[in-house]
Amino acid sequence: VWNKASEDSTGLRQYYDENKEKYKADERVHALVFATPDSILLERFRAKVLAGDSIRKEDLKKLRSVVPPRNYARSDSKAVDAIPWAIGLHVTQQEGTYYMVQIDNLVPPGIKTLEEARALVISDYQDFLEKNWVAMLKAKYPVRINNRGRKSVLRELINRK
Repeated sequence: VWNKASEDSTGLRQYYDENKEKYKADERVHALVFATPDSILLERFRAKVLAGDSIRKEDLKKLRSVVPPRNYARSDSKAVDAIPWAIGLHVTQQEGTYYMVQIDNLVPPGIKTLEEARALVISDYQDFLEKNWVAMLKAKYPVRINNRGRKSVLRELINRK
């Protein structure tokens, strides 16, 4: 059940489509996040972007990390939370790391995409599959109580006291 939920992309997609109302989000921002411990390097990148130049792949290798553009909700990222939620380029420093955050747009409240809600959808899909499996097992193998055996066990327990 557990592996099937994460490996069954068709079933996962169908489950999400049938239950997408469960995966709502508040306001979010669509942003690209760059991180480096080097403030001078970050300032060079910032100047390049503000001048309209593009950053080359070999330049990106100098950074600690580059998170591909995605939607961020409040508390998804310390760096994104630390800046104003406004379109544009923002710089912040958190715990010894310098961040440059490019916010492309503000995303209004609404239903998360499958990619945004993937972990929650997989968890819910696992629960759904497990409940269906248990129901199928109960239907196939009904529980029968042996009353005669139950009575003898009860008599034995009463006699022990």
